[in-house]
Amino acid sequence: MNRQQIYDSLAMASLFALLLFAPLARGSVSPWAQSTLQILVIITSYFTFLKVTSSNRALFIPTPLFYPILALILWTLLSFALSPLKGVGVDALMLLFTYILLYYSVIHLIDSRKKERMLVCLLIGLGIFLSIFGFFKMLGYKPFPWWDYLQHDTFITSTYGNHNHLAGYLEMVIPLSLCLFLTRTRRGVSFFALLLISLILLAAHIATLSRGGWLALALSLLFMATVLLGQKRFRAKKLLLLIISFTLLLSIFILAGSDILERLLSLTDQETVAGLNGRSHTWQGVYKMIAAHPFIGSGPGSFATIFTQFQLPGTSARFYYAHNDYLQFIAELGLPVVLIILWALLTVAKQACRKIKEASRQTWGFTLAALAGLLAIACHSSVDFNLHIPANALIFTVLISLVGSGPKQIEKSKGGVA
Repeated sequence: MNRQQIYDSLAMASLFALLLFAPLARGSVSPWAQSTLQILVIITSYFTFLKVTSSNRALFIPTPLFYPILALILWTLLSFALSPLKGVGVDALMLLFTYILLYYSVIHLIDSRKKERMLVCLLIGLGIFLSIFGFFKMLGYKPFPWWDYLQHDTFITSTYGNHNHLAGYLEMVIPLSLCLFLTRTRRGVSFFALLLISLILLAAHIATLSRGGWLALALSLLFMATVLLGQKRFRAKKLLLLIISFTLLLSIFILAGSDILERLLSLTDQETVAGLNGRSHTWQGVYKMIAAHPFIGSGPGSFATIFTQFQLPGTSARFYYAHNDYLQFIAELGLPVVLIILWALLTVAKQACRKIKEASRQTWGFTLAALAGLLAIACHSSVDFNLHIPANALIFTVLISLVGSGPKQIEKSKGGVA
């Protein structure tokens, strides 16, 4: 094993350790968990740097997202410079640079079909663990008594503190599992194992009782099914239609349950932020905050502090998040950030559409699944704050990297260190 292979193995090991650690540490929302997460990203990037410099590849890979990322960095720095809250701003900037560093590390590391499969299988495997652990907790069992996590009897949260955030993780992983099941040629035990894995993930997602998560996942799976049914090279159309029919019947049966029906009926609850009306009440205050700082925002990471000035009378709790990632980004960075977000999303979609047209079944299958996962979390973020949960933001970053990574992307960078 030469030096390049050693560095590659160490970088992959640290990447996998990072992806395992983040959701297990309650979504990495605590300061100590975020610090550990950032250290692991730095270690991953360091070994990736050593790997690249010991080969004939360019250190910088010109991805289509380069200019949107650059625009986001410059605009965030400008907002930070004009913000009076420098302490929380530094924390927000560190997280932003952590995600960008991870994005480019994954682009460099996932340079073969084997590594793509390893990464996807890791995400699915962790999703299975979170699902099973969540069911154990909901039923009152504690397989790890030394592992202190919040207990809920009506919905599953697993290692997360909030059921909506577990749903956010699962809705990014479920398309990967389903696409692996539908696009890979399997027989016998492997076929039923993949089917069982997909069903466990779906059951766990339903059991989170996350209404925003249900809708987001339904839209993403509808998108994925539409694309697959339109692909002439996709031969399992009958199987897909059978799965859709079975899923619809299963959903109707599950949704008829008393707890879930009660959860659906509470959608318009005005007493708490849990209902749509409750969140709309909160957003009225966010609109006022945006109106007060329309161009440059209040500064990165400042929402929890500044929002207390705009919270409407009669609100019974303090809000650290806007329960809408987009509104919070606008409140902190100003209205122009909308253009940067749209630019980045359209760039990712365009890049994914190109890869979906490739001949490789694994390439277009994983790309479609990653795009469906991104669509799910993008929809869910309109009623929640999943992208402000570091563990979910990491998976979001990895899925974007998966759309942009691969052997062909690496080939473009060969020709010496830049």
